Amino acid sequence: MNFELICVIAVLVCITITSSEFLMHYYLARNLMSEKAESKDARRRLEIFIRGALDAPTVRCSEYEISSIASLIGTNDLYYDMASDIFDRYRGEGEDDVTITSIEKGINGIVHPVDIFAGMLDEGTVYQKSHACRRLADLEAYEYTDKIAEYIESRDRDLAYNAGMALAQLGNSELVAKYIISIQNDRSYSSRIVDELFGVFSGDRTELAQLSFDKCNDYMKTTIIKAVEPFKLEAFRPIFLAGAVGNDRRLKISCVKALGAFGDERDEQLLQMAATDNDWVIRASAVRGLSKYTTHTALETVKLAIYDKEWWVRRTAASCLISMGVPASMLEEILGGSDRFAADALKSELYRNVGL
Repeated sequence: MNFELICVIAVLVCITITSSEFLMHYYLARNLMSEKAESKDARRRLEIFIRGALDAPTVRCSEYEISSIASLIGTNDLYYDMASDIFDRYRGEGEDDVTITSIEKGINGIVHPVDIFAGMLDEGTVYQKSHACRRLADLEAYEYTDKIAEYIESRDRDLAYNAGMALAQLGNSELVAKYIISIQNDRSYSSRIVDELFGVFSGDRTELAQLSFDKCNDYMKTTIIKAVEPFKLEAFRPIFLAGAVGNDRRLKISCVKALGAFGDERDEQLLQMAATDNDWVIRASAVRGLSKYTTHTALETVKLAIYDKEWWVRRTAASCLISMGVPASMLEEILGGSDRFAADALKSELYRNVGL
């Protein structure tokens, strides 16, 4: 086979591949446009039916509109959520909630949303399965807990995340703890997720924290303590107390912050010690915690911190003094004192508080 023929064949192959790719993208784009047009038309029709149900002059008219909505939803499971969005918008616009709820119940009596999302959980795309996990949790479909749990081990991160969040909404401590352990080595991802999980968890947060804490690595221990801080879990106080005097810097910081969030008088002495720590982050955390106390010793420590060598500690102290509502004479003393760094920190916070 001569060189010219090889070149011709190569060119033909390239043309064929390019043409195939062009046709594939063309059909994908056309299908996408078709889906968007279909979705837009469905929303338009739902708007008409829902508006008709809201304005229906008789029960029979309302039932007809509800039947029309249910029939349209039956053609595409995703239209159920579309209808829910429309109802939510109407609620925000001041429509009568009793009427809207009545219409929704009428629709649910026909289309059975749990069945819709359960089917999607089995046969949908990854995106649809993720959506189904969350919607089944919204509908409190506890009977699908085990099925949702299968997806916390999915290789698809988003699907595993949505399954984990759904299980948190359903309040299942053991399964959520299992998910937390599974992501403990992903430091760029897990911290935010753990915060979200504890935020939406509907069960016993102490149980979830303990189950996760007992089996996780040091990084995740710190992450869990940060996540439970806003909930002031009394059962975790011994862990906070031990960590606040330990040698692990990250754990110490999170434990001092957690104790500060309690505002418990029993912890003042420990926070006083932390306010003199070599690490400025720990000092700042302790000062913020002490600002919640009304004792003279706590106030004096916060005031002293405004002369700290580290800017961020000074700024934290300045912010705390303002929030503590100290007498104006104390602020004037700092502003007119010989330490210009302390004065600058206080000025910065005062300006920030007045929006300048």
